[in-house]
Amino acid sequence: MKRIKQIILSGCILLSGCAYDKGNTSESVIQETSAEEQVTSQIVHDDLAYGIKDMIVMDSTIVCQTESESPVYICYNTADFAKTKEFGKIGRGHNEWIKPHLVARANNDYDIFDNGKNRILRYSNDSLVGEVEYKTMVAVNDPHIINKKYSGYTYLEPNKTALVIYDADTYKQMDEFAFEDKEQKGNSINWDFVWDGKENFIVIAHLYKKEFHMMEIDKKGKISQCTRYIGDYTFDPEKHMYYSDVEISNELVYMLSQQHVNLENGNGYSEIDIFNKSGKHIKKIILDVVAQRMCITHNLIWLLDIDNNLRVVTLTDK
Repeated sequence: MKRIKQIILSGCILLSGCAYDKGNTSESVIQETSAEEQVTSQIVHDDLAYGIKDMIVMDSTIVCQTESESPVYICYNTADFAKTKEFGKIGRGHNEWIKPHLVARANNDYDIFDNGKNRILRYSNDSLVGEVEYKTMVAVNDPHIINKKYSGYTYLEPNKTALVIYDADTYKQMDEFAFEDKEQKGNSINWDFVWDGKENFIVIAHLYKKEFHMMEIDKKGKISQCTRYIGDYTFDPEKHMYYSDVEISNELVYMLSQQHVNLENGNGYSEIDIFNKSGKHIKKIILDVVAQRMCITHNLIWLLDIDNNLRVVTLTDK
């Protein structure tokens, strides 16, 4: 059980809390439609050599973060699935990083959050062009670009976890959406989550609860409104897992669900629930594998399965 759970969580950031701190939150019930589509995935790279723990879309490239000290990242072309390059090394020397996270920017540029040096390194054409120190005392996790002006990252403390919105140019913190253990018992498992953001819209989806939050940010980078969506579920982190990844694409929200995966033996299948930005359920995609991570490019859903194969599913309009 622990092995299957660890594989699915290998690319997820364990985040938690017991109560969120925003007062401008409304609640709604998740109402799933009967629309379903069963799909067959195609393996495009099998048994990846280094082990993959995350995937990021960068222009026409899928960037896979490895479990290796070198290379840290492997890139694949989204058109023909060919490997295009490898880069990055774990260490404390020049152009080496500790517990890095890559944030894709425009024109194949990217930022690297280096949690060893507490610095954000900006690269253009794979050359370092700038860096800035960040002063947070905790490790930065799961950074994403939200829009041209704002980005976000998460952090974890024993009794608190949060999504932080920051200015992408100045790196100044603009807002925070936090979950806190009010009893200070370190119950960090209760509100573990994944997230994504596009334009002024953000989604937080929970691993061990069938719940998600949809929210908007205003022009000042402040969270202006939020709706919490709640479904029927059983809370038992050793046996039940729900949303392990979320992607916003083409005005729709795709949530990778492990609701039908047996965490004890890895049997079952993953699903992708599709919602619009108003929280309306559009349809359910039933996968033929257990997938731990997901990302979307044009009409393709990229999947990383628990056997370390890279797969694709073609999106349809059905």
